[in-house]
Amino acid sequence: MVKKVYFEGHQDIKLEKTYNEFDQLETLLHHDYGSLALIRNAFGEIEKKMHNQVSELYEYDFLGRLIERTENDGKVAQWTYDTKDFGVGQPAIIQYKDNLENVIHSVDFIYDQLSRNTSTIESIDGESYDIHKIYDSYSRVNKIYCLSTSVK
Repeated sequence: MVKKVYFEGHQDIKLEKTYNEFDQLETLLHHDYGSLALIRNAFGEIEKKMHNQVSELYEYDFLGRLIERTENDGKVAQWTYDTKDFGVGQPAIIQYKDNLENVIHSVDFIYDQLSRNTSTIESIDGESYDIHKIYDSYSRVNKIYCLSTSVK
């Protein structure tokens, strides 16, 4: 199925989208931003994304959770999921690696006894940021604050 979108008052700006039989986006063409193509597996998960000359490969575990994204320049992002009592199945660690397998950016998640994300530790270029969330009695985020510590 092909859908063409024209922006009101701008007939020269258009998007052309194609969808598969499950109404999932397959291609997108924009006259300024180029093209985007998505290749999906039998479960509808994106296996490959191509945007102009850049491609990304996606890998999933048997539960359908994203575990790895590889860019065509060799950079890799990896997801590890929690196995502790209060975080089972939720993201535990996300690591971004350069093409030499050096970790350049990581994100660690910590959960409380209600499986809420209470702390996120983000490390970028030797600098660590600890982002804490405090929840009210209805599990709504009440306060967020950040602690920055250098680990160089």
